[in-house]
Amino acid sequence: MPDSVDKEGMLAGKVAIVTGGTEGIGRGIAEVLGRAGAQVAVASRREDAVAATERELVDLGIDALGMATDVRDVPSVAGLIGAVRDRFGGIDILVNSAGGSFNDSFDRGPILQLRSEDLIEGYRLNVVGTFICTKAVVPEMLARGGGSVVNIGSMAAYSAARGMASYGATKAALNSLTRSMARELAPDIRLNVVAPGHIDTPRTNSRRDAAKRARQLAETPMGRYGTPEDVAAAVMYLVSPAASWVTGEVIRIAGGMGGE
Repeated sequence: MPDSVDKEGMLAGKVAIVTGGTEGIGRGIAEVLGRAGAQVAVASRREDAVAATERELVDLGIDALGMATDVRDVPSVAGLIGAVRDRFGGIDILVNSAGGSFNDSFDRGPILQLRSEDLIEGYRLNVVGTFICTKAVVPEMLARGGGSVVNIGSMAAYSAARGMASYGATKAALNSLTRSMARELAPDIRLNVVAPGHIDTPRTNSRRDAAKRARQLAETPMGRYGTPEDVAAAVMYLVSPAASWVTGEVIRIAGGMGGE
């Protein structure tokens, strides 16, 4: 873990939930928050994945809980909130990292090949799921005097790329939702977005051939892919006391990659 994001003790006494916390960006965020002293609950749909991630985090000395959760389902999220409250006593931080594409056709195919059902399901995963989780934690955060929510967006919200219209639309909607909720929940609860560019994870790498890698690196002035730890460093800032006057913002973690 890079020293730049290993802020030991900064989040001591805080309780964090990371949805989509078993792989990629979410997994990196869960570890960074835990190393900073937070008690961490990771949520994902797969029971085996959350159990394995819980063991990994505990082995690192992190007080962790894994819960199989479908963020699109209100009762499932309610079960997550109740389990975290029972285990840790409350909730201070929520990172909505669950998201992505519902299936390969959702965000990888031409518009004329997309089904309306896939677009709707994409909104359920990337926008409605975030809304459900955020709404569910508000009473818990208010009971502890406030809290911080960070939503993981995407630079796709700013760029028009072939085959990415649906995914980009959901991430643009997420930005708008976050800004609106930030206004309504201030000053007690802060909400912000971290918008990654091209990130090096096993899932994204499986979709990159040599030509795509060359194109993506060419449009990234820093000349390399970002890492989950790069994204986690921004999340760490936003949930820390250093960002106490920051809400309703979108922070781009994209190595200089452009966007409107």
